[in-house]
Amino acid sequence: MKRKICSVLLMCTLLFVGCGSDNTETKEVGETKVETTDNTDTMAKESETVTEEPEEVKYADDKVVNQFIIDFAETAGYEFTDIKKGNIRTKYHCYANDIYVELLNATENAAETFNISYAFSSQIPAFRDLTDEEKYEFLTDCLKTLGATDEEISRTIDDLTVNNEGDYMKEDYEVNSSITLLYVPTKELSNGKSIGHIEIKSSTYGK
Repeated sequence: MKRKICSVLLMCTLLFVGCGSDNTETKEVGETKVETTDNTDTMAKESETVTEEPEEVKYADDKVVNQFIIDFAETAGYEFTDIKKGNIRTKYHCYANDIYVELLNATENAAETFNISYAFSSQIPAFRDLTDEEKYEFLTDCLKTLGATDEEISRTIDDLTVNNEGDYMKEDYEVNSSITLLYVPTKELSNGKSIGHIEIKSSTYGK
């Protein structure tokens, strides 16, 4: 009889121990599931986050002209205004302060150059000649945008002014190996004034 009672008590003890172990494992498994769910939610939220790309600034349909307008503003510290398309697909007209400017992308044509030209006069607010400061400050900003060095720019301006006694025309003047310019001075003629201009050509910009 005593043996039976002992056997029953032993079985009860083992049963309680077993039940206790099952509860502990279930609880631990339950906590693990909660943690796993939290991590999954975090990953899902991160995957839903979309990085917005900055919008492309567009002033002209032609990509090379558009890039020059952007680069010029960053270099010179002021922007072209009143930008309008010309009579061909890759030509644009605009103003740099009071200076009327023509931009032409001829990189895919026979010339294979990017061209900038401007006259030594302004019609804003009324017709007038540009000052030397205006002419050569704008020339400096254009040449810097095209990649010319300060030394090259200084030499170029000297050759067009102090080293150019008689103020003669300069054709195919080399600023450097990739930039040339045409300089035509303003001249008083018998039938009136011939307004001068500068045309800059780069064989590498936009390529």
